[in-house]
Amino acid sequence: MMLVAWLLFSIALTSCQSKMENINEKGNEKSYEEPDDAKIDLSNISSPERITDNSDNAGKYNNPDNAEREIKENVYLGDENYGGIRESEALQRILAKAEKINRDPVNAVLDEHTWTVKKKGVYGKKVNVQKTLENLMNASPGEKVELVVDEVKPEITSKTLEENIRFIGGYTTELLDNSESRVNNIRIACEEINYEKIQPGEEFSFNSILGRRTKGKGYRKAPIIKKTKFGPKKVYDYGGGICQVSTTIYNAAAKCGLKITERHTHSKDVKYVPKGMDATVAYGSADFRFVNNRNHPIMIRLYLEGRSLTARIVENRN
Repeated sequence: MMLVAWLLFSIALTSCQSKMENINEKGNEKSYEEPDDAKIDLSNISSPERITDNSDNAGKYNNPDNAEREIKENVYLGDENYGGIRESEALQRILAKAEKINRDPVNAVLDEHTWTVKKKGVYGKKVNVQKTLENLMNASPGEKVELVVDEVKPEITSKTLEENIRFIGGYTTELLDNSESRVNNIRIACEEINYEKIQPGEEFSFNSILGRRTKGKGYRKAPIIKKTKFGPKKVYDYGGGICQVSTTIYNAAAKCGLKITERHTHSKDVKYVPKGMDATVAYGSADFRFVNNRNHPIMIRLYLEGRSLTARIVENRN
């Protein structure tokens, strides 16, 4: 019996030591599990979709993103009450008004013959729909708003046209002999040449424009200087005096730097210009010609006023 008891004690002691060693090894590795009552219970926490906002700001988040704005009470556009109407309806009303008010601008028109403004430019009108609508939407209750109407400038204005007609040179001579027949001839020549246009590279010819000076064209006999074998002689012929027109134009053209291609001086000095600055003409024998060597068309303007004759040359840069 004593032997059996000793054997049982030895087996029990060996089993106890083995369990202690296992506990020490596992404790060093910290491989134990937490007790069940230490786990967090998430079942009572609401998901983000279930969170509610009971504050004063809740309403604006619950409204649809595309909710339409309304105009505040008793806001007027002119004399019409727009209070309480929606933005889209206000837009349609403004567009309807714009159709009745909008007006396209009108460009100024240049007279092709005289290079003066034939028709002045007219400003247009256009309702600024977006600005008007925003003013309505931002207006306080009881406020009055007016249509915003913008002026639309024409692309071509009278000022633009006039500024592009540039004076480039001129000359004035005095009528020392203002007899009726001579002045008559000068006037006819001026009327024929006035507003004459010369394009870039084109040549002006005095005789080509006036042609032969005849009684049938209204010319009268007036003094001219005729070259004879006995020297210069004063005689009377149809068109006498028009050399003052060609001379005045010549000096204006020279001031502009235009290319003179033909010019003749009188056989005797004339008194209305300094010596050597004249340009005599005689149909079929002596002409006055020049070329427009500029980049734009030019025009000759002639003014017979009182006892003076003025030639002006202008350039069209339009």
